[in-house]
Amino acid sequence: MARLDHPDNGRSWPLLDLTAIGRHTTQWIALPNPQVSTQHAHITWRAGRWLLTDSGSTNGTRLDGVPVGVVPVELHVGQVIQLGGPTGEALRVGRVDPPEPIGRRDDGALWPGEDGVLVLGEGPDALTVAEGRDGRWEVEGQPAPADGRVVSAGRTWRLFLPEAVETTAEAPAPGSALIIRCSADQEDFSLAVRAPDGAERVFGARTYAFMLYLLAHRFRDDRAAGIAEAEAGWVDVEGLLTEIAQAGERDLDRPGLNLHVLRFRRLMRSASLDPEEGPRVERRGQLRIRLVGPVSLEPMG
Repeated sequence: MARLDHPDNGRSWPLLDLTAIGRHTTQWIALPNPQVSTQHAHITWRAGRWLLTDSGSTNGTRLDGVPVGVVPVELHVGQVIQLGGPTGEALRVGRVDPPEPIGRRDDGALWPGEDGVLVLGEGPDALTVAEGRDGRWEVEGQPAPADGRVVSAGRTWRLFLPEAVETTAEAPAPGSALIIRCSADQEDFSLAVRAPDGAERVFGARTYAFMLYLLAHRFRDDRAAGIAEAEAGWVDVEGLLTEIAQAGERDLDRPGLNLHVLRFRRLMRSASLDPEEGPRVERRGQLRIRLVGPVSLEPMG
């Protein structure tokens, strides 16, 4: 995920979609240096870019030596942000990925999300935070609390959630198909979306691609055997986990499978596919699962 690194002490800070930097302890990146103003600078995520702006600091902000003012300047990996003069603080841009949900535990520890999914805590009491079908953030399927505070695994957490879902600006495309490509030895898998006009958007390897491959195979085999579409493709969750384990992903469990489904859903939303008519994972309670919609299985070229 996107982050700033301190080259002197090795500390790193993940970036929120609105990241405040300054000397005051309320700032997301708090730097106790007299050269740094109370509210020194801020970084925002806008239109797919991270933008740096000075917040009216006393000693100024520079990016690779160039002064930064009220006009936002785009950040790139490796650039150095200088806050204050030579004795101020220097931060290096480590990554510029889109913002992820972040949880801050009551002891100050940060738990970053991945692929738009955040898991708070460990074990059976852990809570999953993800985007719902309408793009709003949910905690275990329920709307995230307005104050951003939740209790998970006996600890209190504060949620920091990106304001908007990062998707393309296009309308849902019901005619597009999910392409699952597989190498000849069935070791490598990749995902793409093909539009009705033949144009492809390639997403590449994903941790859940093998799960999708197994589900797509079951649906295709059932339809070939004459099973009606409404009943085709259903797989017992435990059987699916066993098959995945036999292929080498031995640590996957039910919560992990749920994360796979949530991340796939987010990927389809980012491709602007219709959530009802496009490729989607369906469930029957907690026991059965299937992949339906326009899906194509192809060899990896």
